[in-house]
Amino acid sequence: MPARDPKSFIKVVGEILDCIPDYVGIIDEDRKIHFVNKALHEMVDAEMKEIIDQYCNIMVHGLIAPPKECPLLQSIRTGEPQKNEYYSREYDVWYSLEIYPMNIEIDGKKTFLHIARDISDKKRFEDAILRVNNIGEFYLDLLTHDISNMVQPILSYLQLLNEIPELNMKYGKFISIPLEEAKRISKLTKIIRRLSLHEPRKHIIVTVYMKEEIEKCIEEMNRQFPEKNINVIFSHDSYLGPIDICNEFMNPIFKICRYITKLSDDRSINLQINLKLNKNEELFYLTATGDGPAFNKGFLDKYFDRYYDGVFKKEGLGYDIAFYQELLRRLGSDIHLEPDLVRKGKVKVVIILPVNKAECFITTHLRQAYL
Repeated sequence: MPARDPKSFIKVVGEILDCIPDYVGIIDEDRKIHFVNKALHEMVDAEMKEIIDQYCNIMVHGLIAPPKECPLLQSIRTGEPQKNEYYSREYDVWYSLEIYPMNIEIDGKKTFLHIARDISDKKRFEDAILRVNNIGEFYLDLLTHDISNMVQPILSYLQLLNEIPELNMKYGKFISIPLEEAKRISKLTKIIRRLSLHEPRKHIIVTVYMKEEIEKCIEEMNRQFPEKNINVIFSHDSYLGPIDICNEFMNPIFKICRYITKLSDDRSINLQINLKLNKNEELFYLTATGDGPAFNKGFLDKYFDRYYDGVFKKEGLGYDIAFYQELLRRLGSDIHLEPDLVRKGKVKVVIILPVNKAECFITTHLRQAYL
């Protein structure tokens, strides 16, 4: 038996494991829990004294028997680390499960380090890849993007060295060769990326993911408004970019969709969501259109506290620009409207995000809206 005190060892190791964002626990061969890190403690949502000495299949998974995907038994038999994947119906999450034998025993039982990592995004990503028509082109685009990211810091570093007079005089001829090559690679990757953006082919990977997210939002809206029939049309064209950026579309667009649905007297609501790329400026455009007799003076009057003198256009053309400025101001967005964008019959909102700027995650805003 290893000559070390299990409790003191777990205390020391526990301070390190608490810093890990994955769900980490120490269990014995009978699946009894002897330690959980902060992440797992928060997920289980119970007092620590209620967790320790309980069985992980009951306390963590809520199961009488351990899930069949758990690699613990295989690790006990082989004495080697084991890994597997597991889908938790309770949390609707995919996990990567890793088991590592530890060199300590507690009450004569072998112990194991158990690590669970949330890989739900990875699984959705893989699932979407299977639905991509041309995987070769898709991977080429991803590879080009990665190469571009690797070359940029090299290029910046070489340019910096080249601008230092002492180094330029001494090593200028050695720096110039990799500097020119780095510039050439950077230029080529930009050309390939630009061509891929302008080709008519679809990068379904992102749009499949977006469609799933949209369907989830619509399900939520249908639960909130069971008395209404909400019809959503989803369409897209061209390349849409990273999933993280696409996620930024969800909140503002469905804020408007939920607002339209909640305040409308119509039994049937039609919403259209279209995602496309402005290839000249490399901006994402997301449009949402709400149709139906809900968009009339009577419907919108019910929402606003007071009547706006001079806001409504005459001759039956509906509301003018100032009205929709106020409408979207109350939705918490800044907008820009032009008089010649006023039309009758529909409300259309365009959300614009810059593709290549990190600020896009915090600068989601409405730039144009017209009736």
